[in-house]
Amino acid sequence: MKDTMIKMFLGLFLSICMLSCFTACEKDNAVDTDISSDISQIDAIEQQTEETTDTKNDNKTQTDQTENINGEKAENISSEEQKPTQTEKTTHKHSYSKATCTKAPTCSCGVTNGSALGHSWNNATCTSAKKCSRCGETTGSALGHSFSEGKCSRCGKTDPNYNTVSLSKQNALKQAKSYLEILPFSYSGLINQLEYEGFSYEDAVYGADNCGANWNEQALKQAKSYLEVLPFSYSGLISQLEYEEFTSEQAKYGADHCGANWNEQAAKQAKSYLEIFTFSRQELIDQLEFEGFTYEQAVYGANAAGL
Repeated sequence: MKDTMIKMFLGLFLSICMLSCFTACEKDNAVDTDISSDISQIDAIEQQTEETTDTKNDNKTQTDQTENINGEKAENISSEEQKPTQTEKTTHKHSYSKATCTKAPTCSCGVTNGSALGHSWNNATCTSAKKCSRCGETTGSALGHSFSEGKCSRCGKTDPNYNTVSLSKQNALKQAKSYLEILPFSYSGLINQLEYEGFSYEDAVYGADNCGANWNEQALKQAKSYLEVLPFSYSGLISQLEYEEFTSEQAKYGADHCGANWNEQAAKQAKSYLEIFTFSRQELIDQLEFEGFTYEQAVYGANAAGL
């Protein structure tokens, strides 16, 4: 009896265990089935999305192609509109602009006919540069006035800075110029001469200031005129010119440029002395040195005079 109970109990326990295992397996199969179903649904959604995207891309490509075709047609139409028709080509008539100094007659289409006129210059004046009579262009510069004694020698305009000169001053100037045509004068010597002629000091100064004399050249002329009459040593000639009121610089210029041979001047002076005085050789040499000749020049003079 006891063994029978044990067998029954074991049989029942085994039945319960098998039932539990079967139930668990059923649940696992159901889960696997659900997962497979979900995966299948996801794959279907992804495939549908890809098909939709491909469809959109195909539509966009077709749209772009259509736009490109339409754009090319529009460009072709615009180009055709811009091209002149055969009728326009054959009916165009040139309409030339007037020629200018620098441009030839030109049509609106760019064709030229003839050449530019070139400038026609008017002469420059005291106040205006050369100017083209056609277009007004200028070149160069105005000549400027050339005033002489208060008036422009070109246009006749009066010099605004010119001071009116009194008649007495004008006469003193004329007299000064006439003197210089005959005799050489120093500046001071000319003033003295004009005063001697009765002109006032102011008028005489005006005459000397405006006579145009080169006082160095006046000293040179005076030196040459002296040497035509009397023999002079170099220093003696300078002293004589200073006596005539030339400045030291002017007197030296005259002596330096007169062309005198000072040995010959000493010989002439020695001979002129012996025509009047009786000198020994040494006395003659001493006298020539006193007149400003160098010792060598004095010895040359004494030898030339025969002493």
